[in-house]
Amino acid sequence: MGEALQNYRLAKTVKSSTKMMASMNKLVKLPQLEKTMKDMSREMAYAGFLSETLNEGVSGAVDMDDTEELADEAVDQVLLEITGETISQAASVPMARVRGKEREVADAELNDLFKRVMEEQG
Repeated sequence: MGEALQNYRLAKTVKSSTKMMASMNKLVKLPQLEKTMKDMSREMAYAGFLSETLNEGVSGAVDMDDTEELADEAVDQVLLEITGETISQAASVPMARVRGKEREVADAELNDLFKRVMEEQG
């Protein structure tokens, strides 16, 4: 008799578990869940692509400093070949407003430099 009672309780528990699983299957629609997971996967891949692109852009901007330094070195080398001096060695030309004698001196220095460049070019 005790064994029959235990079998009855087990059958009742399995029956309620079956009802619960049927309810869960109604709530979780597999095709809809599959579509949602695919969309989420696509969005995550897109976000990863955007992140990668932004990182490359930022690192490219950081590398611009190196490019500027290389360009400055190339300009110095060309000036050295043409004039015999680099920008840092060249006579400084005032960039602010100059008056009278200072302006004449600055203009003369520029003219001399221009003549030297033209002579070197032949």
